[in-house]
Amino acid sequence: MTGFCDFMFVANPEALNPRPPIIVLVEAKKQDLMMGVPQCVAEMLAARNLNRKAGLPYQQVFGCVTIGQEWIFLQLTDKKASIHDRIFLLTELDQILAAFTWMINQFQSNG
Repeated sequence: MTGFCDFMFVANPEALNPRPPIIVLVEAKKQDLMMGVPQCVAEMLAARNLNRKAGLPYQQVFGCVTIGQEWIFLQLTDKKASIHDRIFLLTELDQILAAFTWMINQFQSNG
């Protein structure tokens, strides 16, 4: 895999040397949310590799795909990528932020 990730949340603010844990955020192209899912999974696999290289205990990696108005969340555990069963709208910003908070809390409770 080669390429550049769109955005990521990392444990430290050093953009040139991000340290795990990492949450991947993908901006889907052509306003097609589902077209961004494969890219997000690929970036989640790369984030998992960084976690392993750093010797971190995180068993899961989280990701999100958005077109701005719509947001969908993913989780990678072992060899299985899961997609949340619903698409969140930007008008549900409180629920979108709650999802990111939940992901961050998973790292804090497992790390």
